[in-house]
This record gives sequence, structure tokens and C-alpha cells, in this order.
Amino acid sequence: SRLGEPLYALQLGVPLVLGLLLAPKAWEHYGVFLLPALLASFAVARPFAEAAGNRALGAELHANRGNVLSDLGELEAAIDEYQLAVQGYRAAGNKRGEGQALSYIGSVWAVLGEQSRALAAFEPALAALRSIGHSYQAVVLHRMGTAHHERRQLAAAADDFTAALEIWRAHHLRWGEAMTL
Repeated sequence: SRLGEPLYALQLGVPLVLGLLLAPKAWEHYGVFLLPALLASFAVARPFAEAAGNRALGAELHANRGNVLSDLGELEAAIDEYQLAVQGYRAAGNKRGEGQALSYIGSVWAVLGEQSRALAAFEPALAALRSIGHSYQAVVLHRMGTAHHERRQLAAAADDFTAALEIWRAHHLRWGEAMTL
């Protein structure tokens, strides 16, 4: 849809997203069938964000589209969307979003078995998140530890996991601590 055209896809997308957020069991059972409609709702919303000059929202839409594509197994397309998200977050000066989107790219590379490419994405993700002291850097460190472990770089993996634990504990995030242990 373009600006000014009927908003039926957006009208479908908003209740769909709200319904999925409010009814997690529905997502559990029917989510995979609704993902294409969710993709369509992101496509409809993006021009509105761009027309409003809201770069962070446009970047968020790309990141969410990347998440859906990743869930659908379209990993290369997901990376493309995440890269667009990184560009948008950088343009908006949003370090949190930039770091998370780079982390998503690294995670997809890790799933594809490309641990060195994963680490190449995790490094700038960590730098962006460290620059603002965001606790999500613990997630990135955990993922880096996993990538280093896969590459049999056990000392580096131990350092990453230890650093992640320190951040989890400093922010009282027990779920992250449990995941890393």
C-alpha cells in the first residue's frame, strides 16, 4: 500500500499484532500462519514512518520485519532487513537499536554456521551498547561466548560468559544469569 490508499492491510495488522500480544496461546498455535500478514502490516506502516521522518520507527519496522523473516527461515532476507534497521538506527542516533540489530545479524550468521561473521557483527553491537551502558550488552556477550565456544576458542568464550554474568548480576537480571550459567 502507498500513502493515501486504503489501509485494509494496516487495519488487519493492528488487531493482529494486538491479538498476538494479548493472546500468546494464539501465537503459539497459529503464529506461523499469520506471519505473512504481519509482514504485510509492516510494509504498510513503513511509508507512514518514513513520511513522518521518524527514522527510529522506520528502523524498528525493519528490525521487526527481519525477526519475522528469520522466524520464517528466510535468513538472508532477514539479514538484509536487519542491515536496513542498523542504517536507520544510526541515522536516528539510536545506539540501543543499532546494537540490537547488529546482534540479530550476528545471531543469524551463527545459525548459518558462520561464527567469524557472527563475531564480526557482535563486536560493533557490543561497542554501541557499551557506549550507552545498556544491559543488552550481556546478551551480546553471551552470544559472543557461544560463537567463541563453537570455534573452540575456549578462553575467549570463558571471558565473554564471565563479562556477561557481571552485567546480568549488576542489573539484577536473574534470567540472564541463569541462561549464561
